[in-house]
Amino acid sequence: MSAGGDANPWAAYIPGPHAESRQGWGPGTSRGADFGKGAGASGKGKGASGPSGKGKGQEPQDARRARTEQRLTALGLLQALGDPRAPLLAHTRLMGMRRLATTDWGLVQGGWWQDAEDLWREAFEYLELDADAVEDLMLLAAQGVCGRAEANEILWSLLTHYGVETPLRDLSSFTSNRVTLARRAIDMPPRDHPDMQRWSWRNAYYPRHPEFSPTQVPRDRRSQGDPQGRPLKPPACWVPPPPPPAPQGPSAASAPSGAASSSGAPTGPSGSSGDWGAARPFRKQGR
Repeated sequence: MSAGGDANPWAAYIPGPHAESRQGWGPGTSRGADFGKGAGASGKGKGASGPSGKGKGQEPQDARRARTEQRLTALGLLQALGDPRAPLLAHTRLMGMRRLATTDWGLVQGGWWQDAEDLWREAFEYLELDADAVEDLMLLAAQGVCGRAEANEILWSLLTHYGVETPLRDLSSFTSNRVTLARRAIDMPPRDHPDMQRWSWRNAYYPRHPEFSPTQVPRDRRSQGDPQGRPLKPPACWVPPPPPPAPQGPSAASAPSGAASSSGAPTGPSGSSGDWGAARPFRKQGR
């Protein structure tokens, strides 16, 4: 365990991402004013603009941060109380998060519909995020390729770094803060806003983290960890495609390279038919 009381089982292998976004937490900082959930420059809601970002029927961001900054999760509270069931629950949680970050990460990063949604909901249950943080992250993931890449990067950092530090703290406010920072990078600000000086259309079309883009996931979505079972950051986690099948039988060995098979389909360099090599030219079929 480190001097600050945080212990990451994978800290020696995966560096902590975005450490600067964790500095300055607390009610006495200006982060609540900058990234409030009201009708401010980058907030949302129906309330009038104000320094605290307070919207109609919503809690001010600085008050929410003060309430959740030092709050432990349910499992973290059991660990602090010395509950005998806590070690087993913590091990089950860690194995589930490791599965999501290794063998299931291909579907988490590039999947869609119900299969991917179920895995995202499972991650939210392990992290014990509140409804506001879940809504913020899911809306960001639905914002095109750039938004999905940003959401994938945030979820990856939660599963492999922040979510496994002990004691287990509530990361809901931290997650919403990360989502707001991501939106400020990809969303077009108002014309007279200071952020317009550093924004361009490239921010909306090209992800800041291309390795987490859903378009970079292999077609089979197969992913893995290292030999010790620790998560590997994309693209190192993708399972390489299997090699083409070797030729079998004397006829395949004697066939010249690139010769056509009996069915008329072009063959690869080894003589086996298939389209794993160069793309076939389209040929219109006659009557």
